[in-house]
Amino acid sequence: MKIKKLLFIAMLLVSCSIYAQETNSPSEVVIGSFRGMTIPLRDFPTLTTNNFSSDDMIMIVNEAIVQESLISPTSTVIQNLQTEEGGITVMPPLQNFIGFNANESGGYYPPDPTGAVGPNHYLHAVNSAVKIFDKNGNLLLGPTSLNSFLGNGSNNGDPIVLYDQLADRWMVSEFGAASNSLSIGISVTNDPTGNYYVYDYVHPNGFPDYPHYGLWHDGYYCTVNIPGYSGNDALVFEREVMLNGGDNPQMAIFSLP
Repeated sequence: MKIKKLLFIAMLLVSCSIYAQETNSPSEVVIGSFRGMTIPLRDFPTLTTNNFSSDDMIMIVNEAIVQESLISPTSTVIQNLQTEEGGITVMPPLQNFIGFNANESGGYYPPDPTGAVGPNHYLHAVNSAVKIFDKNGNLLLGPTSLNSFLGNGSNNGDPIVLYDQLADRWMVSEFGAASNSLSIGISVTNDPTGNYYVYDYVHPNGFPDYPHYGLWHDGYYCTVNIPGYSGNDALVFEREVMLNGGDNPQMAIFSLP
């Protein structure tokens, strides 16, 4: 009996080891384009605000078809929706201050707000502009044109801000609808008001809509929706090269079901 148990444990360890070593290869690898290093973000001109009425708002519509068939009305997820508030008291905000208003965000609707908190700063972005505050809510710079900052020739939307706590650096991203691209800025230092390395990545399968990022030690991870494309993609950017301002960082593309 003891021998059988030992054999079972040995087989289990071997199978776990084999499973752990399985890897999925990317369906495609794209080489990014290094656009150079910006001037300090604090030196970009501050945008002048305009008065926009609700009729002037520019609606950005996602034309992708929602795959309603993925969630069945009889799904246990739908049937077991929470109907009452939880019993744990929600903590009040530590700081509460004004970010962008409609005049400062260029009249884009929805404004696609995003932001990230670091040790000393809060970096806030909307479809067309970026602001940086200290953690007491004092404005340090902005509103600054996101288009001028990342230099992609558009303010198409879905900006994403990420604080890389492993490197103590900042990442700002926006897509370019006309070129099916993602433009990414990486701060040269831990000061978000300083210089940035800027990269462009063109997605070969279509427009990389609704990008959302995650951080890991070996890369910046991102998921995107590709309208009209069978399936969506997970992207992995060569983080170490980008942090060092290197040329030709890779973007690995993995197809999702």
